[in-house]
Amino acid sequence: MNAAPITFEFTGVWRDEVLANGPVQPGDTFSGSFFYDPNAAVIKFHGNSVSGEDTAYVFSPGSAGVELRVNT
Repeated sequence: MNAAPITFEFTGVWRDEVLANGPVQPGDTFSGSFFYDPNAAVIKFHGNSVSGEDTAYVFSPGSAGVELRVNT
């Protein structure tokens, strides 16, 4: 199968105060992207004792990732 790499772009405003003592503060904006290359996916099937079979999608290094940029 030949498929083009997939990229999902997102933006938002940080609202959580969990990191209030750090450099990221509520109201800071962020943007980012998630990407993966379907051609670089390797599908592996594993047996287990619960359902009998698990499926794992494994990507070669550099073929999938997340980038996040925060404007503080």
